[in-house]
Amino acid sequence: MRTKTGYKMKLIKDLGQILAKSTSKRKQRYGIYECPICEKHIKFMTHSVNSGHTTECRSCAIEIERQKILLRSSILSYLKNR
Repeated sequence: MRTKTGYKMKLIKDLGQILAKSTSKRKQRYGIYECPICEKHIKFMTHSVNSGHTTECRSCAIEIERQKILLRSSILSYLKNR
């Protein structure tokens, strides 16, 4: 399944249902997933990955957003200087 980054995160290991925090009352299914961009292995909630909400690791998401902002600002400065 293709996502906004191009590829779905790959499940490395299913961790089963665990509590998110020590104070949580409900268990959630977690897994170790591989980021399709940097190939790091990170723990995510399976539902978040399957729904398409999580498509890359946090550091890659920040970098992609930073590049979008830089591109947008360079386009705006180009249009101002025309």
